[in-house]
Amino acid sequence: MADDASRLRRISPFIGERPLQQIHEGTLAPYVEACRKEGLKAKTINNGIDVVRRLLNLTAGKWRDENGLTWLETPPLLSMVEVTDARLPYLWVANS
Repeated sequence: MADDASRLRRISPFIGERPLQQIHEGTLAPYVEACRKEGLKAKTINNGIDVVRRLLNLTAGKWRDENGLTWLETPPLLSMVEVTDARLPYLWVANS
């Protein structure tokens, strides 16, 4: 939960004032660009996109207004950033 909150704080300046219907891949592009300029890894960027994706899916499927209608008709498709900068996995070798 705390991780999600920090991810939302990072992405909020890019989408915080927009109506839900205006959040899509194009509106997330400046967020991705800013994160890359900060030197953040693709996995970190994708974690932020994933939180937004989850919230938009909830607004289109589960969460309802006072009339029983979902907040969004359909959630937008959000692509993840290609991960090309992942660390190599740590290989633990037991002493023989």
